[in-house]
Amino acid sequence: MKPVPFVTLWWVLLLVSRLGATRKESPEETSFYYGTFPLGFSWGVGSSALQTEGSWDQDGKGPSIWDAFTHSGKGKVLGDETADVACDGYYKVQEDIILLRELHVNHYRFSLSWPRLLPTGVRGDQVNEKGIKFYSDFIDALLESNITPIVTLHHWDLPQLLQVKYGGWQNVSMTNYFSDYANLCFEAFGDRVKHWVTFSDPRTMAEKGYETGHHAPGLKLHGTGLYQAAHHIIKD
Repeated sequence: MKPVPFVTLWWVLLLVSRLGATRKESPEETSFYYGTFPLGFSWGVGSSALQTEGSWDQDGKGPSIWDAFTHSGKGKVLGDETADVACDGYYKVQEDIILLRELHVNHYRFSLSWPRLLPTGVRGDQVNEKGIKFYSDFIDALLESNITPIVTLHHWDLPQLLQVKYGGWQNVSMTNYFSDYANLCFEAFGDRVKHWVTFSDPRTMAEKGYETGHHAPGLKLHGTGLYQAAHHIIKD
């Protein structure tokens, strides 16, 4: 047995404890360390459409790249799970609002499903009015419960038809399609939503979707996939 590592660790702990004992903490630091938060601190929780809504092919929603990916049987998802049902949030809006109220949160960050609003991904093809109504009613329910909506425009679930036809974020045309989609969202919900997030974790979306293939759409474009996707995402 070699006692040196233990002795070294003991001296480190002793030194840290002495430094902590001689250092005076400000009232703000003390408050933070001991579990209290300042008045007006804003609590919130978040989710994504793919992880919660389910109803992947109902009420006019088009398929997303994650629908195609999880249905492909490639073995990339734990337990070969899909998001066909997920938390069934599409049909449990009121129940979810009750849960949010019980948590006493001030805001809720959630994402809009691009293919639920635009089944093909292209605004000029078709706008799904049932999708517009779903999110509009959900936003109203949040506001009625004094919960501020924070909306993510794109949390990875690109419309599958844009992937098939153009190669998804490997193609610069996505910038125009995303812009059209974003403007639709601003027009439909911008009177009530004042806080927007463009992309959730875009680095992971680009790297694991187009470089390593671990996420949808499952492409392994080593050396180019990440950079091309990231370049086009940054343009938005």
